[in-house]
Amino acid sequence: IVKLLSSSQGKKLLLVTAPAGFGKTTLVNEFTSSLGKTTAWVHVTPDIKNVFNLLTYITSSLNRINEQFGDVIFETIQLIENDTEKINDIDSALSELAGLMINELLMKFSEEILIVIDDLHELHNEKNVDHFIDLLINDLPDNIQIVIISRELPNLNLSHLRAKRLLGEVTQKEL
Repeated sequence: IVKLLSSSQGKKLLLVTAPAGFGKTTLVNEFTSSLGKTTAWVHVTPDIKNVFNLLTYITSSLNRINEQFGDVIFETIQLIENDTEKINDIDSALSELAGLMINELLMKFSEEILIVIDDLHELHNEKNVDHFIDLLINDLPDNIQIVIISRELPNLNLSHLRAKRLLGEVTQKEL
C-alpha cells in the first residue's frame, strides 16, 4: 500500500478514504515518514467548525515549518471573522483566501511540502470547506501536495482531477 501511495507523488491530491478502524491515519503517517518530506498535519477536531477555522489550522501548521508563512492570511481571516456580516459573497472571500494561500506557498516554500488534512469527514456539512479546497487544488504549486484522510468521499471536483491524472486514491478496497 505504501508503494501505491508513493505512486501518487506528483499528484495534487492524495485521497485516502475508508470507514473507521482501517488504519488510514497510521498508513499516511508511515507514508509521510518514509518519504522524508516536510509535512504540515492538521487533524480536524470538533473545535474546527468552518472553513475559516480549518484555514487557520492549516496556516498554523505551515507556520511551524516556516515562521514567515501566514501573517497576511491570519490578518485576513481575523478581519473576515470579526465582520462576517459585511461579506456579501462568501465565494469571493474564499477565492481571495485561496489566492493568498497559494501566493504564500509560492513565496515561502521551495521544498516539497505535504499538507495532510486528517478526518476531513468531521466537516462534511460545511460546503465552503470543499469549495475552498477545490480552489486551492486548482492552482496549487507543483511542490505542494494535499493529502486528505476521510471516512467518506469529500464533495470535491474529483472527476476533474481524475481526468487530468492529478488524483491519487486509496480506498477501503486497497486497505
